[in-house]
Amino acid sequence: MLRLSLVVIIAILSPSILWADGCPSGKNELIFGVHPYKTPPIINRSFSPMVIYLSGKLNCPVKLYISPDYASHQNKLFQGELDLAYAGPALYANKISLKPHHYLGTLENSGKSFFNGHIIALKSNNKINRIADLKGKRFAFGDKNSTMSYIVPLYEMKKNDITIDLFESYKHLGNHEDVALAVLFGTFDAGAVKEAVYQKYRPRGVKSIFKTRDIPEHVFVANSTFSKRWIGKLQNILTTMHKEKKGKVVLQKIKKDTSKIVILDTKKYQILRDIFKQSN
Repeated sequence: MLRLSLVVIIAILSPSILWADGCPSGKNELIFGVHPYKTPPIINRSFSPMVIYLSGKLNCPVKLYISPDYASHQNKLFQGELDLAYAGPALYANKISLKPHHYLGTLENSGKSFFNGHIIALKSNNKINRIADLKGKRFAFGDKNSTMSYIVPLYEMKKNDITIDLFESYKHLGNHEDVALAVLFGTFDAGAVKEAVYQKYRPRGVKSIFKTRDIPEHVFVANSTFSKRWIGKLQNILTTMHKEKKGKVVLQKIKKDTSKIVILDTKKYQILRDIFKQSN
């Protein structure tokens, strides 16, 4: 039985449904894992509709599991404790894609299957306006496995001759929200967050001093034990759900501007493998 430390169980449909008939062979439920890119309550609100939707479409109960950290998310997927997962692009490119796991699709927002990150500081801080100004400052990163709150911004700073040894201090915080709040409240002078979090806190007093290059969006993946028939079934559900009114609402719970889930050429994630190699 999967031990759930940060778990939200959502699989509540009509008792008249005989779930066992719809689950893959040997399973009576599916576990859908999400990495902690935001706080658990926010992730719960964003993905609870998705697991309920999948439960109905698959005729098999799907339960939401919020991983306590990025490393745990990766490990549980590799150990077979997660059947389905939502994962950041760096984790997919540098870890998951190298294993025999199944790619299901990529999130598309406002017609774009890529996103950006920002290095932020307080608007009122006139001493920080570009990457070069970060020398001697206190910097907040997110998780070490986070695409936009560590891996990509670290690479972008190195390209601009700023390395972590030049900071007065730096720290890895839990998630993008933690980073934004730490900058907003003055605990750190600057930090790295993804576009959506920057836009959320921009009206509250933060500014962007650098915008990263385009990076392919987050992915949906399945455990390597699924048959080709099941992978096809899952891909079809995810990539057509935007055509239904209910499915569109579910997608927009993940992000307000989510338009659909698309199948990308996974070679597009090579940019992250290149960044990772050059950063280490």
